[in-house]
Amino acid sequence: MRMLGRVVVAICSLMMLPNAAIAGPSVTPLVSTEWLSANLGAEDLVLLDYRSQRAFEASHIPGAVHTTYPGGWRATVDGVPWALPEVGALESLLSGLGVDADTSVIVIPEGSGSTELGGATWVYWVMNYLGHEAVGILDGGWNAWSGEGRALESGAGADVEPTTFVADPTPEILASTGFVRERLNGEAVIVDARPHAQYTGETQSELVTRAGHIPGAISLDNARFYDADAGGLKHIEALEAELPPELSDRSSEVISYCNTGHWSSVNWFVLHELLNFENARLYEGSMAAWTRDPDLSLVTGELP
Repeated sequence: MRMLGRVVVAICSLMMLPNAAIAGPSVTPLVSTEWLSANLGAEDLVLLDYRSQRAFEASHIPGAVHTTYPGGWRATVDGVPWALPEVGALESLLSGLGVDADTSVIVIPEGSGSTELGGATWVYWVMNYLGHEAVGILDGGWNAWSGEGRALESGAGADVEPTTFVADPTPEILASTGFVRERLNGEAVIVDARPHAQYTGETQSELVTRAGHIPGAISLDNARFYDADAGGLKHIEALEAELPPELSDRSSEVISYCNTGHWSSVNWFVLHELLNFENARLYEGSMAAWTRDPDLSLVTGELP
């Protein structure tokens, strides 16, 4: 089965985590439709569906709660768009979604492409950054669930009983602009998750002010990890086959970035959660932050 290899890795990773006060069902970074079907309706399980409000109300997995993305999951901070909101704002967001220390969370993407999956991996990363590790992503998303003829409902979704979510941030999975600047000497492998044309500077996102890539960064387009036919990430062996030689050492410090942290959250999820790169970080400000400082250099073209 496509899920088997990565589920084994995910379970091993989960067993190494410190004990947490979680009342909901145990989750792995990726959960199958079979797992969700077996646990649907479980106490202290919250399903977060971030598709459009219209799509959600037309059809969603029973018991799911709608959350808007980017919505409260993003903010403009010091002029940088799509940045990580303040911890207090995220605590309020999750409290309003019914998430607390006892809750297991499943994030439900649509299952329509790597870029769309970035919403799920960003939400996953944010929750891990806030110290909440009982979170998983539905493999294949809503498309996989609905395509298998599983139960669906329409309407506004489940009633939410507000909770009190208290964050315990884990800064070791986050990289700031200053952190990245200090590692331009080669101490870390810096990975650019954008399409290759943006890496070389041939094209440029409207969210950044200059074209090119961070000096020394390697190109690893997040789409390479995605299986379009299956509607989700590739199996473990195929993910490993996409790794460049610079990522042969899993103890390496790795910093993933893109334009806003959206695409690079896919790379972080694959590297940190599925392939056991324990020292992988996400540069959440990414090029939107880097290019706003004229003192920070950029490189165009390929690596020499």
